[in-house]
Amino acid sequence: MSLSSTMTSLMDKARANYHTTDKLSISDLTDLLTKPAVNGPLSITYPNWTKVSGWSADAFVIVPVFEGVPICATVEIKDIASTVSNRGPCLLCTFKDKNLNDLSYWDTDSNGDYKLAHNQPIQVGSDDFSNKNGLRSAQRLFGGSNLRNVSYIAISIGNNVDTTYSFRNLVVSYYEPYSVQNLIDGGQSNSSSVV
Repeated sequence: MSLSSTMTSLMDKARANYHTTDKLSISDLTDLLTKPAVNGPLSITYPNWTKVSGWSADAFVIVPVFEGVPICATVEIKDIASTVSNRGPCLLCTFKDKNLNDLSYWDTDSNGDYKLAHNQPIQVGSDDFSNKNGLRSAQRLFGGSNLRNVSYIAISIGNNVDTTYSFRNLVVSYYEPYSVQNLIDGGQSNSSSVV
């Protein structure tokens, strides 16, 4: 097989994987190799209903973060025992460095990097302590201003009131509806729900 036909085959596979018909240069393809795929979830855990008691679920998924690429998470919640208005389970995240040490979201050093911390989860996206059964969904976008020394994010389930509930299908993925060219250029999604 000639170099030309090998490269054509490689580019065809890349276009199929990234759902594009655009021409890709070797530089584009090389850059894409450092980016996340956009064609499927990264993790689906807890397919069966799992009962939780207390402040948080013993469930988390760790994924790498990329600048300009939103991370999305969904989980199904039911049987919430608390009756406190606007209280209940939500999706949380913990920032982690390249060695998987927890980072503080609120404490930075003189370089603007997050300092080491222990167990300081923050909400993934918008406030969702709705205290209602159903699907929780949120996303977080990492850009230059908040990526800093964050290499990974751990998605988990927690709540702001001591209660019991059940959850299933914790799904984490990279946000899909943006173009390959947008990824190559380091662009960001235009979704208004990204925080």
